[in-house]
Amino acid sequence: MTEGLSAAVASMPVRKPREERDAQEPSMFALLAAGTYNRGARQPAPASRGKVPAIPDLSRRRFLTISAAATLAGAAAVATSACASHTRGGTEMPSRILRGVTVDSLDDIEETAAVLSSSANRLTVRLVMDSERPLEDCVRAVAALKPHADIMIQVIDSTDLPDRSASWIAKRTQDAMDAFGDDITLWEIGNELNGSWAGSSPSQINAKARAAYDVVRAAGGRTAVTFNYWSSHDCYDQPWEATLPYARQAAASVPDVDCVFLSVYETACSPAQHPSAEELASALNGLGDIYPDACLGIGEIGAQGVDDGLASDPSMPEKERLATYYYGLHDDIAAQVGPRYVGGYFWWYFYEDAVDAPEESSLWPTLDALLNDL
Repeated sequence: MTEGLSAAVASMPVRKPREERDAQEPSMFALLAAGTYNRGARQPAPASRGKVPAIPDLSRRRFLTISAAATLAGAAAVATSACASHTRGGTEMPSRILRGVTVDSLDDIEETAAVLSSSANRLTVRLVMDSERPLEDCVRAVAALKPHADIMIQVIDSTDLPDRSASWIAKRTQDAMDAFGDDITLWEIGNELNGSWAGSSPSQINAKARAAYDVVRAAGGRTAVTFNYWSSHDCYDQPWEATLPYARQAAASVPDVDCVFLSVYETACSPAQHPSAEELASALNGLGDIYPDACLGIGEIGAQGVDDGLASDPSMPEKERLATYYYGLHDDIAAQVGPRYVGGYFWWYFYEDAVDAPEESSLWPTLDALLNDL
């Protein structure tokens, strides 16, 4: 996410109660609750998006057995995970691809759970632990989501990283591990580390990722790290932000992670980037050389807007284009990366676009179809 997102979230007005909003424009949750949501129908696209105001015992299980190959069967490819077979705690990694969305809001968590539960497949939710919210809110979110989805925790978003010390991150991670570690499949201990908005230097940024990493590894949890995908030097400000060179030095601070992801935003670059399956596979294979035992995937995509520093918000056709393109790359990337590729994608704006959006401008029918096609 871009630097402007944190400030935008902090300045959001207090929203009306859910009942008032549903009375004006029925949300996806209201439609699901009323039994009137037609999951198979694709909704008409508006001209543009409106601004969105914004525990069982710990078990020790084998991580996943390395699969010799991935079987691709048409549009519904299933790549058996080839992640390292470390012994880890928490819930088991799904022995299939990760059908991912990101939940970046702890508001309306029951509504979020209802939308997730309407999917034909069990999804993997990347739950952002908002650093401004008390941990109790995260505890409630995990409890609500766990029956309906596997959970990957994002310990801290890259936009919040400069405002928190390594010691704060270590304590926050430990508190979370103590509260709901048994229910978490994967811990993203570093998000978009090679972004200048995440800190002033690689050493500063990596030390904070290491703080979370140490806590999770000590508890036997599985770790993940996400790097920005940059197609060229036009995408970043500092020389140290280049993806693979940064990952090489990050591996000294956070070695032996279980999954490595790429965050891919077209409008993070000027001119906008539009990576092909071949280009993303090449970057992922490069990361795979640096982290030879890690799962590989796409850790974040989305349609950026005004809150991210752009001149306008994305239209519905633009959201659908981006979602369809990146989720739709799965088979091509898997064919070039091999059985280590687990998918992911984790649409960042799931709450805004699929939970809180009115029916006529909801992206959920599109996302649901794409997720079920994986």
